[in-house]
Amino acid sequence: MKKTLDQLVDFLKKELQKKETGSKKTRRKIIRKKKTNPISEDVILKDIRLSIQKTGCKSVTVGGFYRAFGHKRRGPKNTIEINEFLNKNNLHSYPALTSSLSWSSRIEIHQFPVKSKGDLYKIEKKLQEDIFAKGYLNKLNLDQIIPEYSPERTKDRLDFYAKDGEKNVVIEVKNKDGGKRAVEQVLRYAGMLKQQHPDSEIRKILITGVQDQHTAKAIYGMTEEERNGFEWYLYIHHQETGNIDFDKIDYNKLF
Repeated sequence: MKKTLDQLVDFLKKELQKKETGSKKTRRKIIRKKKTNPISEDVILKDIRLSIQKTGCKSVTVGGFYRAFGHKRRGPKNTIEINEFLNKNNLHSYPALTSSLSWSSRIEIHQFPVKSKGDLYKIEKKLQEDIFAKGYLNKLNLDQIIPEYSPERTKDRLDFYAKDGEKNVVIEVKNKDGGKRAVEQVLRYAGMLKQQHPDSEIRKILITGVQDQHTAKAIYGMTEEERNGFEWYLYIHHQETGNIDFDKIDYNKLF
């Protein structure tokens, strides 16, 4: 009799555990379902624009962005849907939202077409050394290239000083974006060269790895005289070959 009673108690305990386990699983499913419910596009757009207004961009993980649209995973249709949302609202993802990004990758949403080409150098000094050692600046019609050049009576150092025929040239190189400071550096160095060579035309070159809105805004804020002779290039690093090319940015089309 006792054995039978013990068996009954064990049976009831097991049944209770099954119910509790089932209840937990049900709760998990409800939680997961709630987490993947899509947020309205109006709310998503409002949140992005508020972040852009405060910090210049909206930073979010790939997974977080997909989940906001109610997607548990990536897929061609889901990616197309989100990119169509960005396009119709004149927004841009950097890096571009593609299947090559991991679920935990972080992207930035901008109102400006931020982009880069090829592989970015992690160390700026290494980029400058490769550009000089392999003669890549010759592609920009430059010669007599001198790295880390200090104009007369200054302690400042240009990344590169060069000649283009009779023109004197200042070259500033940034491995990622440039921003206002990089643009101001080029203009300041150009002013120094003008003092040293008052009768010479000065060619001003900024090379960056990223086409970013801060550099574009700084160029937009230049005077017409400052823009004269100013050139902005993206470097394109082909990691498999080690070669570097330059793509000139028509910044007038960005404004």
